[in-house]
Amino acid sequence: MFDDMFNSSMKLLVVDDVPAIRSSISALLSEIGYQVRTAADGFEALAAIRMNIPNHCCPAISRTDSVG
Repeated sequence: MFDDMFNSSMKLLVVDDVPAIRSSISALLSEIGYQVRTAADGFEALAAIRMNIPNHCCPAISRTDSVG
């Protein structure tokens, strides 16, 4: 019960340039109660962070853009 209360208030940002990976991770985290936003690259991630600061960011391991 405590986990449900904790997860629902956690905002996460998932960053990956592969749509299928972004979607899968987002769906999994949403299913267990996290508020998830996604970004395709570093530029989108920075814009998303400016609009609503997440509690945590889950970036991709390898980056294809210049902002990482």
